[in-house]
Amino acid sequence: MNKFLKMLLISMIVILSIQSYAVADEDTPGIPYFGTGANVTDQGNGIYTVKTEGDKEKEGFVYSASDPFTSTKVEVQVSLKGKGTVLLQVSETDPRGRFIKDKNMEIQLTEDWTTYNLPFELASKSSQLDVLIVTKDAEKAEFSFKDLKILNK
Repeated sequence: MNKFLKMLLISMIVILSIQSYAVADEDTPGIPYFGTGANVTDQGNGIYTVKTEGDKEKEGFVYSASDPFTSTKVEVQVSLKGKGTVLLQVSETDPRGRFIKDKNMEIQLTEDWTTYNLPFELASKSSQLDVLIVTKDAEKAEFSFKDLKILNK
């Protein structure tokens, strides 16, 4: 009986400690930018740095819009700086994830912050929109971005 109580106590301690870690993980907010062949790090003050691996073209990050659209006319706005050439790409899918269309703009990065705007017309206000900023070629790259917004027009 004494062994049974010790095992029960140990089991309860393990379960309680695991639950506290699970709750702690839920409280830690993640960044909304998903790296594709790249690491995205938060530098603070709304500035993020992207470091690509250079293994293939179109490495960078993806941002999926979560707010509903009030218009079919939108504009993606972002400020960038760094070296090299990247693509600012907008990709539209329907609510079931089927591809509708995309549009991209080639950007030659500079060492100074520069704001870029890419207008886009949605097929429907219920569409899903992904914004990608990716390398044009297979190369290691490092760039920074801030103020990524999708504006309803």
